[in-house]
Amino acid sequence: MDNDNKPTFISSSKEVIQLSLNNEFIGYFKSISEASRSTKININNIIRVCNKKQKSTRGFNFVYKIEYNKYITK
Repeated sequence: MDNDNKPTFISSSKEVIQLSLNNEFIGYFKSISEASRSTKININNIIRVCNKKQKSTRGFNFVYKIEYNKYITK
């Protein structure tokens, strides 16, 4: 059988950075789901924080990795 006809899986997960309330780096996760499982924080709360609809959740900030440079203090 020809393998060229197999559908290609493209991940839609977004990498996430966990920060303190002072925007200090705490952790990196390959996806919001992984962040939720590891931190025991509700996935919807993490999504709301990443989308800036909520300031923080359970004492942490979360940002998408692609936006992380804005939070690095120089």
